[in-house]
Amino acid sequence: MEAAGEISLEITFGCAAFLCLLGCVWTWRGMLLFLCALLLHEAGHAIVLRLVHVRVRAVRLGFGDVEMETAPLGYWEELLSAWAGPCVNFLAYMALRRQMPAFAAVNLLLGAYNLLPIMPLDGGRMLLAALYLRLPEQTAWLIGRVWSLLVITCLLVFALWAAGRAGLLPLVMVLGSYARLALREKSVAFCGGNRYNK
Repeated sequence: MEAAGEISLEITFGCAAFLCLLGCVWTWRGMLLFLCALLLHEAGHAIVLRLVHVRVRAVRLGFGDVEMETAPLGYWEELLSAWAGPCVNFLAYMALRRQMPAFAAVNLLLGAYNLLPIMPLDGGRMLLAALYLRLPEQTAWLIGRVWSLLVITCLLVFALWAAGRAGLLPLVMVLGSYARLALREKSVAFCGGNRYNK
């Protein structure tokens, strides 16, 4: 167990660019609801990391993602931590679906989106942890990355097709996930690493 200490916060240019882009395709009220749901989501991750005695050293806000720098995590700790964020969103949906239906809906969408089996989303991290438990590291990483690319490509085709009906928000989310996967390096993999990429 690590001693408690201050957590450094870094807000990147990518974070500001993402918020501006989100503002172009969504209302300000929708953005506020999204940020509140995201705060709940990240709190879920942080609580579980604390319960497994892993201290968060730094938080970095990037282009549509939050990166928590921690000590190395085991595969089971990874599974629990990755599941915690969507779980909190689903609990918020269940608790608030009648009193605050719009906020509940945003929580449901955020939780479901993060469970997509795409690295570095929570679903992708859970998939990768499960692969690491069964396969050699190199094989697990390759399968996880190829699978993520296939899923994102399918989602991109669907988002382009649906842009006229659903607006540009799904397309922005898919492109953000594609960019994060393309820029992701193996050295910052959550499994066995010290960065909890979201």
